[in-house]
Amino acid sequence: MEQDMKFNPRLTVKFMAFLMALFGLTASPANAAPKPASLTQVTATLANNIVQVELTVRCTPGKTYMFQIFQVFQGETVGWNDEPAFLPTPCGTRETQFAVGMTGLFTTGKAQLRAIIYLCEAGESDHTACPTVEVWKDVRLRA
Repeated sequence: MEQDMKFNPRLTVKFMAFLMALFGLTASPANAAPKPASLTQVTATLANNIVQVELTVRCTPGKTYMFQIFQVFQGETVGWNDEPAFLPTPCGTRETQFAVGMTGLFTTGKAQLRAIIYLCEAGESDHTACPTVEVWKDVRLRA
């Protein structure tokens, strides 16, 4: 009986991994690299099943970005901008993106934005030569 009560480090690691997965916690090293891009100053307005999102893409100064995909998710409803403009935009620029509800009707409330962004060196206009970054952001759709 006493043998069953001994400390088992392997079991402890498995238990901690389970708790981290359950509560959405991730372990990252203290010197982890910063994210290459993020969406900041985001406001989302809903009108006629079209989501208008004002946002700023924060990335390395001196670089430019272009949207490959811009989507809005709310439950079973998904909307997207199916005509991205491949125009190099300086990091830190405030802009407006639109997403049209294609699989249902959006309602006011919580939603998620997903963007796949080309990050380019300043002066690069060929988006296929640039690496991509996937960015997610929680938002609240307002009327």
